[in-house]
Amino acid sequence: MVTYTIISRYDELGDLDSLNTDLEKPELIIKRDNPLYDPTEILTKLDDPSFKLYTATDKSRKQLNFQLNINIPGDLSKLKSYIRLALTEGRYINSQWCHTKGIAWAACDSYVFKHSEYNEYSYSLNTCDIYLKVALNKKGQALLIISAHLGTY
Repeated sequence: MVTYTIISRYDELGDLDSLNTDLEKPELIIKRDNPLYDPTEILTKLDDPSFKLYTATDKSRKQLNFQLNINIPGDLSKLKSYIRLALTEGRYINSQWCHTKGIAWAACDSYVFKHSEYNEYSYSLNTCDIYLKVALNKKGQALLIISAHLGTY
């Protein structure tokens, strides 16, 4: 039997007997009406210079770099602004278990928000939905899994 490691502050498995990478997406949803993590707490932590931001997966690091033009660990101001937008203007979608790597899992809150950015090469305003998954780890640091789905509106 494999023992899974939960790296998020929220660690109640509830009706999920064990985490398995072969689970279907609906099985990974944590049934609740509100976020696991208080958005106000996360917003407050973003202003603390000792607060760390980590990408929880290689995929999230690549998505930040190639889709959102954010290099970790570089200037985190753009990433922090996206997190603020998600938590203040975005829409909470659901909470779900996210496989990070190996046997590690995190319970994440998912948000979506619209973002527009001017493209100087095409002289156009590009609008996209940005889907953000965030979890506070046991130490109170943010683990991020970010994906962007581009589209015009």
